[in-house]
Amino acid sequence: MAAKLVLVVFAMAGVAMGSVDLGSAGSAQWQDLMKAWKDVQAPATKDEAAQEEALEKEALKDAEMEEKELGIGGKTPKTDVLEKAITGMILGKGIASSEAAFMATPFGDSVQKIIALIEKEMIPQVKDAHKANQKELNSLAAHLAKCGVARKGNIAIADKSKAKYFKFSPLHVTCRQGEAGKKTEMMECFDELADKKKVMDLKCKEYDMVDKKYGDQNSNGQIVKRQGGESTERYVKRLSATVCGAKSKLPKKVPSKCGAPDCGFECIFMCAKNACEKATNIWKKLTQRCAKIQREYKGKKAQCNNIQDQMDGAACKRALT
Repeated sequence: MAAKLVLVVFAMAGVAMGSVDLGSAGSAQWQDLMKAWKDVQAPATKDEAAQEEALEKEALKDAEMEEKELGIGGKTPKTDVLEKAITGMILGKGIASSEAAFMATPFGDSVQKIIALIEKEMIPQVKDAHKANQKELNSLAAHLAKCGVARKGNIAIADKSKAKYFKFSPLHVTCRQGEAGKKTEMMECFDELADKKKVMDLKCKEYDMVDKKYGDQNSNGQIVKRQGGESTERYVKRLSATVCGAKSKLPKKVPSKCGAPDCGFECIFMCAKNACEKATNIWKKLTQRCAKIQREYKGKKAQCNNIQDQMDGAACKRALT
């Protein structure tokens, strides 16, 4: 804005000098004025500097063309007074005599109106806008500071949940490892239990068959029935070998072994019965053991789930805080 004002004043001054035939200061005078303006107000950015330099060159070029067209070459006292007045106005060093001389020119009143417009209307508006912007910035900064306080408070609350999460996290890992071990033990137990049940079923089925065979009165009656032409000795030996077992020595001092040649009716029956009962007892004891391991597994799983719930709850609470 200031650069534009300078160019306007210079342009008007150049036209005024041409119209009243005051003469021209030449290119050197314009360069001196431009240098004085740069000394009191440097451009804010490189772009503004380049723009002002271009405007200065254009103004200097216009001034030189104006001089050539008007044929102005000399320097008069009136020209010096006008230049000093313009320079003093730009640099803020208004000398009373210079201002009076400048106001005596045809454009003194117009320039004074421009200065009044800048100082009384434009600059106050700029200052008011700056104050409004600064007020808004201060308000936003205050709100930001409050947000910072609230943020620190919420972070402190969230850190408690974070500490709780990190407390339960290793416990949860250890617990799940224990749960996995119990599950493996339980599955192995139930696999073994299934095998023992098959053995029990086979032994007890065999016992049922033996029970039916040796408990059949009609079948036993046919065995003890004497065959035709059978001598007494042969009959007695056959009954003894069938019922008591072949090559059985009476009286027996020790029981016959299951499956041995001297294992008779009683021996076969008791072997089948004992085998069924033994397999059944093994299956029952293993069933109880597997049930215990299953309860332990379920308890461990519930414990781990509880730890996980607390850990997940802490994580969610921290995320939502």
